[in-house]
Amino acid sequence: MKILRAQTVVELQVMLRQHETIFFGLLLPVMFLAFVGIAFRSGVYKGYSSIDSLLPPYLVMAVMSIAIVNLGISFATQRATGALRRFGGTPLPRLTLLAAKVASSAVLIAVACVLLAVMAAVFYGVQAHGNLFAAAGVLLIGILAFSAIGLTLGGSIAADGAAAVTNAVYLPLLFLGGSFVPVDKMPTALKDFALLLPPAHLTEALNTIIVQGKGAQAAGWDVLVVALWGLGAAVVATRRLRWD
Repeated sequence: MKILRAQTVVELQVMLRQHETIFFGLLLPVMFLAFVGIAFRSGVYKGYSSIDSLLPPYLVMAVMSIAIVNLGISFATQRATGALRRFGGTPLPRLTLLAAKVASSAVLIAVACVLLAVMAAVFYGVQAHGNLFAAAGVLLIGILAFSAIGLTLGGSIAADGAAAVTNAVYLPLLFLGGSFVPVDKMPTALKDFALLLPPAHLTEALNTIIVQGKGAQAAGWDVLVVALWGLGAAVVATRRLRWD
């Protein structure tokens, strides 16, 4: 555990030195919430305040920005520079290294989510109607699932194409997760496709708890879908993840 904590601190320091981590992971979700919040400050959606319904998709945006884009690119870059291979020559177990990368990402995501929640509450009067501990548990499952996806990408693509590939995955997932258009407002075919993917289900799970004030059991199906995607990504990673 002590080794994991120490490596997590190192990974966090490395991530914070990357300007794109600060921008995409922390600033971009806040900017989107600010801009879109101005446009949808008034109105009702699904019987709830429209602005209340904006918080869940931007929490998911923060999760994916860090877990897919930043984690995927940094892992691919460390492979290309030989940093991961050098780690292999140390007593640090590879599983501990992966866990530290996920933990450091989780810390940054937690900071981003707190910033979003505070901004939504202070500037737009957003109120969380459900159990915040349940919402945090759902977010943790989402972080683990999308981190598995990010590590799978970063461990199987070339470093010189990492930014292009991760963003090619991230941007469609962002749209299909409801960050720009609510999923149930999409054309039927696009909606059906979106519901096959994890972002829409993570958004809906958070919406069920935070906006509708229901218990975690009401979000069970959506959480299960997200968890299964994470498990599937982890299985793929065990076969395709490369360290050099």
